[in-house]
Amino acid sequence: MSDADVKPFLALVESKLAEKRTFEQAIRAGLGAIMVSPEFLFFRETPGKLDDFALASRLSYFIWSSMPDDELLAEAEKGKLHEPGALHAQVERLLKSPKAAAFTQNFLGQWLGLRDIDFTMPGHILYPDYDEMLKASMVRETELFFNEILKMT
Repeated sequence: MSDADVKPFLALVESKLAEKRTFEQAIRAGLGAIMVSPEFLFFRETPGKLDDFALASRLSYFIWSSMPDDELLAEAEKGKLHEPGALHAQVERLLKSPKAAAFTQNFLGQWLGLRDIDFTMPGHILYPDYDEMLKASMVRETELFFNEILKMT
């Protein structure tokens, strides 16, 4: 973050202090402005071919929902991620990691709407066996099936 990025938020804090607000109120206003600013909320990139670090970042956040690890960053630093064999090997490595559970949950949660399973409840007259265990099992079975499909590809 550059000084130019911080300048408007500092100006906001200073204006609140000039209005005789407390230091805490001024800081809260500044932090609140930062947290709702598009630059804080959204990851912006320029269009065009991705460099290896951008590729590593997208790969890691897509599969792990987390930042790239040291091995992925080392591959990016070598400039090897654009090579098909290296990229395939890294994708396989990331998918085999326990951190890949985030991909399964997030992808299926959005694609199949599994996140919304609590928004409806089947009637007990038609489905007397439906309970919390069955609901959790339905979600888990879907995740496990999806993981098996991933292993086959």
